[in-house]
Amino acid sequence: MFQFNADRGETDFAFRLGKIYYDGSIYHVPGGIASGGDGVGRLPRDFDRARQYFLGIARQVWPHDPVDPLAWSSVRREEGPVGYAAAAAGYLGRMYLRGEGVRQDARTARMWFERGAEYGEKECNNGLGIIWRDGLVGGKRDPKKALEYFSLAAGQDLA
Repeated sequence: MFQFNADRGETDFAFRLGKIYYDGSIYHVPGGIASGGDGVGRLPRDFDRARQYFLGIARQVWPHDPVDPLAWSSVRREEGPVGYAAAAAGYLGRMYLRGEGVRQDARTARMWFERGAEYGEKECNNGLGIIWRDGLVGGKRDPKKALEYFSLAAGQDLA
């Protein structure tokens, strides 16, 4: 796994690398490379490498995962950069929800989304909305709870 110091510069760099490997492009295009971005900066998507960078950032705040992903505790180490860790949790949740580079697991996706949502991360709120809307964990749909999460994400300018 990628190791780096917890200073802001290295965490920012690691997050950017994670995004590059996840998106498959060195250029930021809203909607990612799939939205018609310039192919000049294109490189192969590498979910394994993206996951390594995102997990390295997230581990600064959440050093361990429970055996049961739904039994995670909000207890965390205080010194980690929560902003980048919350955003990294959003990517990790998406990867587990979609099965990108990992075995698809809605329970683990929910754990990562809940971790990021605890700090107001909009992609995590959206991911939790999807999980509750579709009843992906436990088979129980909860449209009211889904709407709450979707509203939080929309209030943060997430379409």
